[in-house]
Amino acid sequence: MRIIVLAFSVILLSVLAACATLSKAQCQAGDWQNVGEFDGRMGYSFARFSEHSEACNKHGIAVDRDLYDKGYSKGLKLYCTPENAAKVGLAGKSYYNVCTGEMGKSFLRIHRQANNIYSIDNDIGSLQAQIEALTENLADPATSQTDRERIVDDIRSLNDDISRKLRDRAREDAELRQVMLEEQTRLSYLKD
Repeated sequence: MRIIVLAFSVILLSVLAACATLSKAQCQAGDWQNVGEFDGRMGYSFARFSEHSEACNKHGIAVDRDLYDKGYSKGLKLYCTPENAAKVGLAGKSYYNVCTGEMGKSFLRIHRQANNIYSIDNDIGSLQAQIEALTENLADPATSQTDRERIVDDIRSLNDDISRKLRDRAREDAELRQVMLEEQTRLSYLKD
């Protein structure tokens, strides 16, 4: 029994250590400006600073907030661009509303549009996977003729769904290009 408790404790500590945002070595290095810049570039919310502080406090190390903030701001400037908004949305990554002002509005609008395309791509992938599974059943010699006919109809229907999704994707892609152009133009007027 004692061995089980010891093993469970080791596993629990390993899991908790894996949840830390920074390792002891990273905390000791104290490269807070680069840590902040990385977090900004990745679009992490500012709550990440608290997570770093908590991780380093466990090792008796304090995080330099001023250096972190300086790096975080620099990283956000690289993250908060129209091009990156599209990239993040197309990858299906979440946006944590870290961009402020007019760029924040643009980022959100572009991200939402790009995320629509990501969703359609996922739907297409799911439909293709269904077709592959049905095709395997169709190739099975044990499948009855009646089932084969049903499978062929199902595949035809799924292909029609894919065609509709591809048209939706083309429309959403054109809309994304339009939104990006509008937002880039709007932002350029605001800079002048």
